[in-house]
Order: sequence, then structure tokens, then C-alpha cells
Amino acid sequence: MMQLIATTDARDITPLAYRGQRVVELWSEFSGLFEKLSGATGRGLLAEPEDHGNGRIDWYGMPGQDHPQAERVARFGQLRAEIEQAATRQADRLSRTEKDLLALLPQVFAIPDETYIRSGANGPLLVGWGHQAVTQKLARIDIMGEGRAPPPPEAPPPPPVAERMDILPPPTPPAPPRLPGAWREWAVLLGMLGGMALLIWLLAHLGGVLVPWLCLHPSLPLWLLLLLALLLLGLLASRLPWRAWHDLLRVRRVGALGGTLQVVLCWGDLNDLDLHVICPDGRRIYFKNRTHGGGHLLHDANAQRDGAPPPTRRPVETIVWRAGPPPGFYTVVVDPFAMPTAAASRFSVTVRYRGAVLVSHRDSVSAGERMMPVCNFDIPA
Repeated sequence: MMQLIATTDARDITPLAYRGQRVVELWSEFSGLFEKLSGATGRGLLAEPEDHGNGRIDWYGMPGQDHPQAERVARFGQLRAEIEQAATRQADRLSRTEKDLLALLPQVFAIPDETYIRSGANGPLLVGWGHQAVTQKLARIDIMGEGRAPPPPEAPPPPPVAERMDILPPPTPPAPPRLPGAWREWAVLLGMLGGMALLIWLLAHLGGVLVPWLCLHPSLPLWLLLLLALLLLGLLASRLPWRAWHDLLRVRRVGALGGTLQVVLCWGDLNDLDLHVICPDGRRIYFKNRTHGGGHLLHDANAQRDGAPPPTRRPVETIVWRAGPPPGFYTVVVDPFAMPTAAASRFSVTVRYRGAVLVSHRDSVSAGERMMPVCNFDIPA
């Protein structure tokens, strides 16, 4: 059972980040990767962080029998070496996302000092991982259960490089072209009907020339007009984003209203897929960071946690910007967080901006494709 192991304060430690994203935000991704490389011992290495937003972070894990500090440090060193060696051996079986995560191991294994290594149920347990000590203030460590302050360093380390983290860089292909909005399609339909009316008028005024021919085939003009109408309606129906409108209707049924920009994820089983949107500044909106840059995650479906709505076979998740979203390049990511009912799930992603459908994408994802980039789109300034 998960228990509170420690509480840290931002006055004493500072998080490490890469391209604007804190390393600790990737706890679930690293825990899954370590379990793949080192089993249950790797899975329990990182304590789960819960950020209260006031500078304090609670760290949860499975506590175990306490061991001397020197033994904890030695066991952590052995486990770290085991994970790195397993990553080298299994490099050809790792996905691109998992290889990107491995490049961040130095930041993940960074802790302010050795007192942040605890004893877990399956081996060493790290609290305060992905952090370093605040160099301007080393006189006090406010971490619950360990009141001893570390010895001061011989020389203060250099300040951290102000980098931003984007573990899933946007793919290289350009953003898909925008599809016309519904009002434009109706304008095209009216234009087609006007063209048909003009054709009928021309046939009526050219009747003197065509009368001898029409007497032999009196029903031919009617069939030609009917065929033309069917062709025009078929062309119009093929251009309308019916699937995207169906997904947006499903969003309204769960009570999540739209906005200036709306990203919708729909699928059709009891698996737990998660919708992530990486914003132009490198930060992302998802179930652990529901609000950023004016965007809000309004609905999280099939979540495996206490107090969550019951699972459904018609799940939908949506992220909405009520007002104008920040301009720039956005990336949509689908994460198969939990797949208890099927090995793969088919899904659709719809992006709507100011009433027009920018992206309507259908695909499938399996349990091994964590953090799968789906599509990109650009919001003009």
C-alpha cells in the first residue's frame, strides 16, 4: 500500500527541467520503463510525487525494512548500474520514446544528497529525485523523517542551466491543412444549386435548337440533371468531416462544452487512454497538470483511481481553451496509460479552432506505445 514517505520544500531543493518541463512530471513513464528493465525493484525505485502547488511536494511509495544509510547507497548504486546495463542490452527492443527517456537518466537519478535514499518494499526508494539542493541555502533540510542536514560542499556547484524539457519533440512533417468549416460547405452547396438552376434556364432558352433531339429522348435531360445532382451531393458528402462532428457531439453529451480551441480524444473500449497536449512553451496539459496557458482538461475518462467516474465503452477526453490560445506550434499525444481489456485500442483525435476542423485523425495504439505523438497543428498569432 502506498504511504507518505517524505515531504520536501522548494526553499531547500529545486527541480531539474529540460526545455520547460520538470523531470518529476514523467514519474509514470520512468516507473514503467524501469519495471521493463529491472522488474518490481525498478518499478518501486522512484517515489510518486504529489505537488501541492505551494512549493511542497509529498512523496509516496511502498515502505520496507529500514537499512543503514551505507547499505541504501550501495543498493541504489547496484540498481542504477543494472538499469543502465539492461538499457544497453535491450536497446534494439526499446521504442523511440523510451530511448528519449533514457537520455534523461542523469537528471532522474539526481538527488540533493544521500539522505534522500530510503528503504522500499522491493529495494531502494528515492525521494526528491529529479531535484538538486538550493545552493544559496544549505543550512536546513526540511524533509520529513530525516532532520540531519548534509555537510556543506567544498565549492558551490554552478547554477543549473535554464533549459526546457520536451520529451516528445514535434514530428518533422508540417501541420495538416485545415479543413473547411461547416458554413463554407453550405456556401458550396448553395453555389452548386445555383449552377443547376442556371443549367435548367439555359436548357429552357435553347429549347428551339434541342426540340428535335428531345422529341426522340424526352426523359434524357431529367436523368442527366439527376445524375449531376447525385455527383455534386456525393462530392459534398465526401468533404464533410462527419467523424469529427460525431466526436464533438459525444463531447457535448458528457457535458464538456467547447471553446475557441478544442482537442478531443475518443475511443470505443474500457481501456484508459490519456490525452496530452504539448503547448508552444514546452509545457503540457494532461491529467496531472490539468490547466496551463488558458487550456483546461475538462473530462478524463476510464481513469483507474478512487472517486473517478465509472468506466464506459464510449469514453471521451477533451482539452479546451475558452479564450484565444497562445499562438505557436502544438503537439497532440495519446498515452495508453492502462490497457486492462484489450491489447490495442482504435481512437480518433479531432482539433477544432474557431468552428473549423483543423485535424481529424484516426489511428490505433497498443500497450507498448507509450506517449505516442499523433498530430501537430499551428495557431497563428
